[in-house]
Amino acid sequence: MTPRQALAAPTGHGSVSGAVLDDGGTPLEAVCVTVENGPGTQTDATGAYTISGLDAGSYRVQFVDCRATPSLVTQWYLGQDNQQSASLVDVMDGIDTPLSDVVMHAGVVVSGTVTDGSGNAISGVNVSVDPSSNLGSSAGAQTAADGTYATSPLPSGDYRVQFTDPTSTWAKVYWNQQFSGTSAQLLTLSVPAGPVTAGIDAVLRTAATVSGTVTDSNAQPVEGICVSANLPGSDNVGQTVTASNGGYTIVGVPPTDVRILFRDCTMTPRYLDQWLGATNDWSSSSPVVLGDGEQRVGADIQLTDGVAVAGTVTDGSGTPLSGVNVNVNPMSSGPSAWAQTGPDGTYTTGILPAGDYRVQFSSPGPLPDWATQYWHQQPSWNTADILTIATGDSPVRGGIDAVLTVAAEITGTVTGPGAVPLEGICVSAIINTPNGLDGLANTQTASDGTYLLAGLAPMDTTILFEDCNNRGPYARQLWHASRTLADATTISLSPGATVTSVDAELTAAGSISGTVRDDANVTLAGICVQATTDTFVGGLTQTDGNGAYTLIVDLAGNYRVQFVDCTSNPTHAGRWWSPSPSATPGTLAVAPGSAHTNIDGQLHTAGPTTISGTVRNAAGAAMTSACVVAYLPNQYAIFANVDADGSYTLQDVPSGTWALGFLGCDHGNPSETVIDITDASITYAAAWWDGAAVSLAVDLGGGPDPIAQGATLITTAPDDHLTGFDHCFGCPTPPRTITIDSVSTTGDSITVAFSTSPQHLQALTAPALTAETYLLACTSPTGTSRAVTGPGSPLTVTGVTPGATYACSVTSSGGATAGASASFNVAVPAASSPAASAPAAESPTRLAPASQADASTGTLPTTGVDMLNLLLTAIALCAVGAACRRCTHRLGRHAAR
Repeated sequence: MTPRQALAAPTGHGSVSGAVLDDGGTPLEAVCVTVENGPGTQTDATGAYTISGLDAGSYRVQFVDCRATPSLVTQWYLGQDNQQSASLVDVMDGIDTPLSDVVMHAGVVVSGTVTDGSGNAISGVNVSVDPSSNLGSSAGAQTAADGTYATSPLPSGDYRVQFTDPTSTWAKVYWNQQFSGTSAQLLTLSVPAGPVTAGIDAVLRTAATVSGTVTDSNAQPVEGICVSANLPGSDNVGQTVTASNGGYTIVGVPPTDVRILFRDCTMTPRYLDQWLGATNDWSSSSPVVLGDGEQRVGADIQLTDGVAVAGTVTDGSGTPLSGVNVNVNPMSSGPSAWAQTGPDGTYTTGILPAGDYRVQFSSPGPLPDWATQYWHQQPSWNTADILTIATGDSPVRGGIDAVLTVAAEITGTVTGPGAVPLEGICVSAIINTPNGLDGLANTQTASDGTYLLAGLAPMDTTILFEDCNNRGPYARQLWHASRTLADATTISLSPGATVTSVDAELTAAGSISGTVRDDANVTLAGICVQATTDTFVGGLTQTDGNGAYTLIVDLAGNYRVQFVDCTSNPTHAGRWWSPSPSATPGTLAVAPGSAHTNIDGQLHTAGPTTISGTVRNAAGAAMTSACVVAYLPNQYAIFANVDADGSYTLQDVPSGTWALGFLGCDHGNPSETVIDITDASITYAAAWWDGAAVSLAVDLGGGPDPIAQGATLITTAPDDHLTGFDHCFGCPTPPRTITIDSVSTTGDSITVAFSTSPQHLQALTAPALTAETYLLACTSPTGTSRAVTGPGSPLTVTGVTPGATYACSVTSSGGATAGASASFNVAVPAASSPAASAPAAESPTRLAPASQADASTGTLPTTGVDMLNLLLTAIALCAVGAACRRCTHRLGRHAAR
């Protein structure tokens, strides 16, 4: 539309003018046009309007359907649904400003009635209809004497409807009878369905009150504490501030279960945030279950003092640096704190409880001037020195200073085969630390394949390229075109340097993709999908909101695919992919560029399991310096601490195949070294179950590979409770053993039954990734040999010569007992011998190793089966809390913090 020519404005004053039309171009009469914080008018029969008498300046103009029966959606000039985004109109003295034609659109009026529980009308209740996305038009109304209301028209969309009593006599409620906006039922409006959506009613309940007193550790009243009532894990439903006597009363509280939060909102806070029940977590807070109109008293609390962190940030010459972000993050669970340096370079964070923390200093913005660092002058999360705050420290822990260096940059271009630029490829600057790989910075390539890594510390770094958006897919690589850290080219950065042409041409990777559903064929989000071979982990991913996944596989091999419910509350049994429901786990031959699609999983509903045992040293002391982890390489881990009695329990372990381990947990950091609990000068090496040494060196997938390191994996079945997974640090390791239980001969065959240690492995039903394989070999005095292989006991060789005596052995070539063997001699009865057909010959005879044979009987005493105390450890670089926890993240921490 072109602006209309308007009448001249009165001399000395400005004006705005224009016209309002409907969707069909018909002029609209009686539309109210108002200048923000100024005069207004209505359109005439031609749709025209003029607002005169305006001082020079900039204005926002609103258009409202103020006819007796409004049907058009309110808007701001030009076509905006809210005041903040409205176009400004410039007005000058003595000049009319013509505006473009405004087109108003049909909407839907929301109407209903508000009553109490007895059906009595409630007047004066505010009704707000707001878009569910928080973007778009809103409308409001207030109930009349008969409890009815009708809003202004709204466009099609989803809305939340809120009913609020300004007197707080009635509790706020959402449609349909919900106290929480989070759980409120959405109202869908559709213009084609009609101009009015009626019957959006509400029944209000009498509000309750909660009161109490807030004191400090000396039982003295505390003024200025903000107190709020909250629905569990959800909305704030009422708040107030304590008076000089420490007292408070929250009004308008809904009659339901609420949790009370106390927060020091004074100018100089000194008390920690606490929930009623003296906890920092709402989930463990004391519930306050209120009835209609109840006046609950005695919701008292004694606050705990906290400690603020303070210091000064400067450059290398001592000049203060302002605007630097300071983050103080806990090593385990708990609150964090933040601050930003002022003009003098100083900062003071919010308060924190006693505990261990990392302190990070970072320059804001996409192109930071200063390199991120940690206290003291450390470049990354893994290398950061630990700040310990103790109970009883002074209110401010000062002197946590930093000297920042000018940031360096690295640029380059990433292409695919044929030098085609690749967009969305993840590029990370990484370093190797004693705790594994860590990230200095990360970014993604632009549409032309270029990238910029900014804010880098002046040090040696390696650049990692990953197809994080499944563009190809493409295989990971390090610069220059390397698969391992040992072969990668290191870049030495100096302060302020810009290193260019750090380019990469990615090569094709293999992929495995599919969808995971439940028994009802409903797709499942957040399910872990893992691909492994007998010798290494190929990767781990999770299904998206549609249950779909794509797993990029860098290395060629024959892969099994495992599905594990690694959501926060696992409810489905894990399983291995197979070509058909009744088939055994299948394998996929993955090569560079190959794509295996429709590798789907269907999971059955089942509960998680627990894994428990004890961790002690040779003296029997509980090794509380260790922790235990069930690890799904390379991204998911469940931790448990060792209790004072030496026991541990890994809770809520989804059914699946895991690496299990014991490791050191110094300051919450998983470690290869475990410190003896009774003598700190003694240390032990961590190991995988069972007995394989742990290396914290991570692969390009972001985590250590227990399969490649020789770990024996264990399998958890649904609703199972595995016990006896014990470990002793410093105890001798019993040898792996095979024990011959019985030998029988029939005709031309020899059958041997045997058992192995550790016995734990016999109870595991799901397929192991490192399968047990055994060889039974028998040789006669004349040199004739017969042999057979199999996955377990019993084994039978055929074709032996009746009447001959054979020297036999059972040898393991796989699994936990690899390398173990047992030998025995057996005489095969001649075909005509009565012994060959006698019942006694069919019954098992227990034999021992041939070296101990009793020549007169040919039988031997049995040997004992020792239970193996198994070494374990899984590396997952996430903080270990006070109880079992799960962490989902990339263990290599390639992303800078």
